[in-house]
Amino acid sequence: MHELRMKCLVLFRLGIFTAGGVALGLLLALISGCAPSDRNWATDTTAHKLAILGKTVARFVAEDPDAPELGSLQSLLSAAAERNWLDIDDSETGSFEVDNWKRAFRWRKTGKGANTVVRVVSDGANGIAEGGEGDDLYVEIRASPLGNPQVTIKTMTKQGNARFLEL
Repeated sequence: MHELRMKCLVLFRLGIFTAGGVALGLLLALISGCAPSDRNWATDTTAHKLAILGKTVARFVAEDPDAPELGSLQSLLSAAAERNWLDIDDSETGSFEVDNWKRAFRWRKTGKGANTVVRVVSDGANGIAEGGEGDDLYVEIRASPLGNPQVTIKTMTKQGNARFLEL
């Protein structure tokens, strides 16, 4: 089962980065026998979306932590698409506004300058906003005086335990 999930994620990522977007990535994975009914499919693909969002936010934070593009998820996605920082077209921008349970990501930006923190949160499988606790998934981007923002993603293991990764 683990090998199938890894194959599915690899095909999904390959579709996103080479075929032009999330929709094609999902299609490629489905055609190859990866079913969205896989218990962790929604968690894994949501975590992958958060990782892409985290890297995109980090690019803006590195340029200017107070950039107006960081005011909301929608303004970030529009600006990133205009700069070709995301390999998506206008029809796919909305797919980065929701998790794989079709619930809107929560966006929070606090601080200014080197103290800027952006957090994008999914309410997870249970759909309950738990402030990043419980089964919530999130990516957090912290500005740095050195210019390289710190990006941390919280996801869940198959056993339901929190896992934190530095990107």
